[in-house]
Formats: sequence, structure tokens, C-alpha cells
Amino acid sequence: MKRLWSPVFLLLGLSGLGLAYKVLHSEDPEEEVELEDPELEAPVSAVPLYAQLAAAIPLVTINLTNFTGLISDKSAPHNENITYHFGFLESDLAMLSDKVSGYYTVLHEMLGEAGPTLCPRDKQSHIKECLMMATCLLQEHVPEDIEVAQYTTYMEVITAFVEIGWPVLKKGLLFEQLYPALHYDDVAPAQYQCDELQHPETPFGHPPANLLQMDAKAQRTFAMSKALSQASKQTHEVLDAHAKESADVDVTVQKLHQVWHPICKDLKCDHGNFWDLHFASHRQTTALMKLNSARHVRAEAQV
Repeated sequence: MKRLWSPVFLLLGLSGLGLAYKVLHSEDPEEEVELEDPELEAPVSAVPLYAQLAAAIPLVTINLTNFTGLISDKSAPHNENITYHFGFLESDLAMLSDKVSGYYTVLHEMLGEAGPTLCPRDKQSHIKECLMMATCLLQEHVPEDIEVAQYTTYMEVITAFVEIGWPVLKKGLLFEQLYPALHYDDVAPAQYQCDELQHPETPFGHPPANLLQMDAKAQRTFAMSKALSQASKQTHEVLDAHAKESADVDVTVQKLHQVWHPICKDLKCDHGNFWDLHFASHRQTTALMKLNSARHVRAEAQV
């Protein structure tokens, strides 16, 4: 996993910094600006907060991923480059807070006075939701300021960490001490959740009216997104029932095939082959990206 995601994080970091640089130097190239000192750099405030946040997201994800790997694998061989040693909850939580400190600095500026309350630096219970909150804030700048492809990559990386990495991180903390508060994850107020933000699109699964009139292909793409969302929900229900009822594996597999057969019929994939379905779903996401609908891309990334 580490080998797979490290290049992705690096590219994300470079793209985020590139976005900030592009915004900073987007003025008319023919307009001359006189500086007293030729080596004087533009102040940080010259870069819009959304661009700063875009640059901070991959960096905080790297920090949290590294923290997760270290706290969950204490049996790893000694590495002289790693001077910190896990094992004490209080100091580990302080280290965790340090890993999100820079990210929170930018996020607090974007959120204004509510920032420190919504995302306090010393409470791990807010980290998960504050990662997702950032994607909601960036969503407002797609596609005018941030390309849909870049936003989609942010969503994929953050969603993967929230769904896979975060539970592992919490398990590592709980292994050190069964502290009840570690089980709790804060939920942001409704006005800071993406579903409550104002967007030109209609709710997930229903394409904008102008696309309905203009492009039949767009209609099919949005309809498939709705179908994928429903199939994902049904899949979770089947798997939950399997765990709860200790159902026969063959019966569960058959139910999953029934759920995904209609999807693969349209996407032209093998409903019995996970990887075939996986790659087909990415082709669907690519088609959705071309429609410049950040809200729909977000919903599909979380399927």
C-alpha cells in the first residue's frame, strides 16, 4: 500500500503547489510590476486560501498515512531515521495533533471564526470529519478554479484514508489504551457538510436540466452513477447480513452477482470479477469527470 500511494501523494503535492503557483502568477504577463528587491517573494496571503488548502491536503494525508503505518506496526525492524517511539497514548496523541497542525492552520483561515471550534487541534475525534470538510470547501471552486480531475484525485485519496487508514490508526491508539473517547468521531454541523452547500447541480443521480436536453450520453452517465450508488448500498446490506447471520458463502456470492450483473451489463464488465468491475467503475468516473460536475464526482468517489 505504501509503495502504491507514495507516488500519488507526491504528484498531488506537486499539483497542489502548482495550483498555488499558477494562481499567484495569473496576472497579465505584459503588465510590469516593480519590486524594490528583485529577490522579494510574494507574501503568502497573495495565494488564495483554496489554493493553499489544495496544497495542504496531500501533505496532511502523507503525514497521517505515515503515522498510521508506524503506530500499527511496532514490530517493524529498528530504523535509525525514526527517533520517535510509540507506546504512550498521551504523547502519541500529541504527535497526531502535530501531524495535522499545518493543515489546520489553513483550514481555520478558510472557516473563519468557527475554525478552531469545528477542528480543534488537540482532539483526534475531529480529524476525520475535518478532512472531509476540506473537500467540501474545495468543491465550491470546481471547475472554475480547480480542475475536476485534480479534485477527483483529492477525493479518491482522502476517501481511501478515511475508510481504510483512519480505522487502522484508531485501532493502533486503542491498542495502547482503551480510552472511550477514541471510539468517537465528530460529525460536522449540517451547514459545513457538502450536501448543504449551494451548487448549480440537482441532487445526486439527477443530471442538470441543460444536460438532459443537450446530451443523451450525459444522461446515461448520470443514470449509471445513480445505479452504482444503489448497487453499493445493496452490497453493504448483503455483506452486513452475511456477517450477522453467518450465511453460506456461496449464497452471499450469488447475491452479490445478482446485484452487479445489471451494472456490468451496461459497463461491459464481468460481474464475477472484482478487478474487471473495479476498472470499469473507473472508466465510469472518467466519463463523469468530463461533465464537470464536482458534486456527482464526489458522490461516486465515495461509493
